[in-house]
Amino acid sequence: MRGHALIDIYHAAERRSVRYRAERVIWAAPAFTLARAWANPPPGFTAAASAIQTSPWLVANLTLDAMPEDAGPAALAWDNVLYDSPSLGYVVATHQKIQVRPGPTVLTYYLPLAHMAPMQARARLAGAPWHEWVMPILDELSKPHPDLRARLKRLDLWRWPHAMPRPAPGFRSLPIRRMLAHSDGPLLFAHSDLSGLPLFEEAHFAGVRAAAFALGRAQLL
Repeated sequence: MRGHALIDIYHAAERRSVRYRAERVIWAAPAFTLARAWANPPPGFTAAASAIQTSPWLVANLTLDAMPEDAGPAALAWDNVLYDSPSLGYVVATHQKIQVRPGPTVLTYYLPLAHMAPMQARARLAGAPWHEWVMPILDELSKPHPDLRARLKRLDLWRWPHAMPRPAPGFRSLPIRRMLAHSDGPLLFAHSDLSGLPLFEEAHFAGVRAAAFALGRAQLL
């Protein structure tokens, strides 16, 4: 419909679909998912969306019964980086918890598979069993925290095959980027795919910009 968007929402629990008519729709997800959900995208959109490269990541959450011993040169912080490591480090996920005495905590560890091509890395991420990821993670984190294994109660892995956009030469001039970045029609795009940089700040700016358009306040940006 001209000047509006028609959205079909499937309610799995009720096994029914509902159609909504909206003046504005904000898509805050990767472009390749939009290509799969958009019934009548512009010519070339699906092919253009596939040109945005994404990097796979592995995320591990380690549940400990107490804060681990710290053998590093600096005290354990919220965000920690390991020297000469393929990982992006780890954060103390309970750092905002208000408590009088130290108690159980969770360390969240991030491993981007940047040492191989994205397709190869995704195959590795999908095919490698749990134990092949766990042992290297424990070995690495036991260096700054010698009692890590003794404190560990649970270790959960999450595989993100398309975790972040991957900046590549020529990305700024891709037709898909210009199409999504300058859209002011019923469909507005809000994702770090617009910049090609895996940064929260980029996603935040894209969201604020889309909201401003939706509210008719684009001039504020």
